[in-house]
Amino acid sequence: MINGTAQTLALTSGTLAVVAENIGVSPEGRIAELNGVVIPQAQWAATVVQDGDVIEIIQFMGGG
Repeated sequence: MINGTAQTLALTSGTLAVVAENIGVSPEGRIAELNGVVIPQAQWAATVVQDGDVIEIIQFMGGG
């Protein structure tokens, strides 16, 4: 589940960084949550995801 939508991805490795790349998301200016736990951007490449995980990727936006 990615951002509330069930998705099937064909991955060669299963890290949060690879998932983001496969869905076309750049990590700059974003934060990820994996199964309710915030994952710092510096840890995306080392964070393994598994079938059934819930991922939320949020982009920060400025405004007023």
